[in-house]
Amino acid sequence: MEKLKFQLNHQSPNPLHHQVLNVIKAELIKETFSNSEGRIPTEKELSKMFNVSRITIRTALENLENEGIVNRIRGRGTFINVNRVERWSGQLTGFSETLKRAGFEPGAKTLKYRVNNKLALKVKEVLQLEAAWEIQRLRFADDYAIAFEHSYFPIDLGLEFEKEELNNLFIYNFLERNLNIILNDGRQTISAVNADEKLSGLLNIPEGEALLYVERLTCSENGRKIEFLMAYYRPDYFQYKVNLKR
Repeated sequence: MEKLKFQLNHQSPNPLHHQVLNVIKAELIKETFSNSEGRIPTEKELSKMFNVSRITIRTALENLENEGIVNRIRGRGTFINVNRVERWSGQLTGFSETLKRAGFEPGAKTLKYRVNNKLALKVKEVLQLEAAWEIQRLRFADDYAIAFEHSYFPIDLGLEFEKEELNNLFIYNFLERNLNIILNDGRQTISAVNADEKLSGLLNIPEGEALLYVERLTCSENGRKIEFLMAYYRPDYFQYKVNLKR
């Protein structure tokens, strides 16, 4: 692992430990900051890299651990938590909400949106509609493409979305805060697929690489079918944890 040096802004109102935290996150995503076992530099090494005290480094690492991005193991060191974005326990959250909770900056690039009058049979059956508004978006964590999402909504909702900047639209928040539609529940299926040529190019992974595939129907509190989502996620960024009780 290359011994890097990082310059922090000591005049910034942003605390040094938070600047360190953000730099480490960026380096972890680029996969330049850990050895083959996933261990990142020690507190002492990080202190030299950033030219700050070990207390500052320790605070940054503690925050990274609280966010689920790293694991600190006494006597061994600090290791990347490989599946570090999504920890699903039955809560209905959007992609952007999930990423923010994990400490990443969410982003999106809209690839396509339109009113579709020729829906696939499965979409018709799930939404119980003959036509719908659809959107395809590439999703980012700190500028790295990690997911492709393809969603269908009732047309009246989609036309409201079109009035906004789609790349920056947090759809679930917009539905609840701007359209007064309270989302109540979702029915989700998770499986695995292999990346085809299109997904390989979008997500910068080899063709045939395994991806998490999610289908989800989201409904409002009055039972209206709001969204049918088909999404592909890089498994090196996502894991799903389900709490089970007997």
